[in-house]
Amino acid sequence: MSYDLSFLPDGAAPSREAFLAHFKARPNYEIEGDQAWYRSEDTGTYFVFELASADGESDPEDPAAAAWAAFNINYARPRFFAREAVIEIEAFLGVFPGAIVDPQAEEPERGAFDSARFLAAWDRTNATSYEMFVKQAGAGPAAPGEVFDRMWAWNFRREDRSKGGAVFVPKLQFLEHEGRLATIVIWGDAYPSALPRADLVVLVRSEVLAPHGETRPDGTRETFVLPFSRVEPLLRSWQHGTSPAEHWEKAYTEVPADLEEFFRSLRDPVPDGSLQVVPPDRVRDLGATGTPPPAKRRWFGLFGS
Repeated sequence: MSYDLSFLPDGAAPSREAFLAHFKARPNYEIEGDQAWYRSEDTGTYFVFELASADGESDPEDPAAAAWAAFNINYARPRFFAREAVIEIEAFLGVFPGAIVDPQAEEPERGAFDSARFLAAWDRTNATSYEMFVKQAGAGPAAPGEVFDRMWAWNFRREDRSKGGAVFVPKLQFLEHEGRLATIVIWGDAYPSALPRADLVVLVRSEVLAPHGETRPDGTRETFVLPFSRVEPLLRSWQHGTSPAEHWEKAYTEVPADLEEFFRSLRDPVPDGSLQVVPPDRVRDLGATGTPPPAKRRWFGLFGS
């Protein structure tokens, strides 16, 4: 099941070359035939624009009969999928002006794209899709809507906040750990970073920061999982911020002594391959359905919410 839009031309339909050139010039797109797939490695969002097929037949009663292009996004997805889609739809219409047809709207007819109406229609129909999905496949992992909101706010265009590479901006991600869902951030070798608050920190240590008196073969990687509260005291001298989500950041050219000692002191790494990151499209957005979190949570603190 999917949410679909049709694009009507303002005059003559743009060419296939113009359609593809638009997406080739924008980040996160892959061209597959007459389709332009948007896939963000940072947020996990995906959807597709495609040229309308010309089958030689048209229904004069169909408001989308004259469409030259279409948009498609899967249902049962976090709300931020649609928020990210709005950015791309508006960019598309900025280059190729025209009306749209939204079959999911309460009054489906051709007209100008309205982001508020689109998001309202998405929320309504996506909630119904989530309910159907739960009936068919079971509840599965879920998290409160505000967790998805903070995760998307942090991950979206995160490299823009790297200060030219002076700090690493890791993604916020979901992880199934010890039978429960948690938010995680990965921090490797005490690298200068902007670390967002999460439930757990996945610390990756190379041979460079092996414990004192021990050696590791070149290329060794050891992974440790700790509550964020274990790391937070080390960040007290870092710059603290709350936008786009609560985080701590600091740039340095040499690893501070306290961080070096902390990484060298880590013991009991987790087995290789034992950590399974869960993509956001596999975690149910409780905010999309208005479902309150259960009294007995299956997740960790999830940002302390």
